[in-house]
Amino acid sequence: KIYYKMLWPAFIWLAVIAISGCKEKNNNATPGGDCGYTITIADGTNTVVTYTNNCANNNIGQSDDELMMVFSSPDTKYALAVTVSGAQEGEHTIKNVPPYDKGSANLFLTSDQSKIPGALSFAQGKLTITLFKNQVADGTITATSVSAVNNKTYTLTGEFKNMPVKSK
Repeated sequence: KIYYKMLWPAFIWLAVIAISGCKEKNNNATPGGDCGYTITIADGTNTVVTYTNNCANNNIGQSDDELMMVFSSPDTKYALAVTVSGAQEGEHTIKNVPPYDKGSANLFLTSDQSKIPGALSFAQGKLTITLFKNQVADGTITATSVSAVNNKTYTLTGEFKNMPVKSK
């Protein structure tokens, strides 16, 4: 009995945090719009991995003139980290070596290694931000990477829509 009395404040605190966190995310999304992303990775013409997720498991933040995004699979086997220099609408060139000038994007994918190598750094392609206003971002990604592990070329395509962006 004494443990229950001690835990009630913790349960109430967690409930308040969960409810306020959900409200914050929903307030940033476009009203009535679907919010989420789809990522597909292919090895040649064969689709190896594809995942779709909603805004509940995303992380997008903006600081100064940089946009940082993490698109994770629902099962957390895959996580695509994206950094865009010059956070604005338009086309951004993907590169994996510095300097990361304004208008460039850096993509790094980690995985559980069940279907693709554990880490892929994408060297070529483009990320297009088609909408970036009112703390919401839409866009597309097309990129390629040659794995140092198995020397295969992987192509990543993706789309994100109505993703809430939080200023940091």
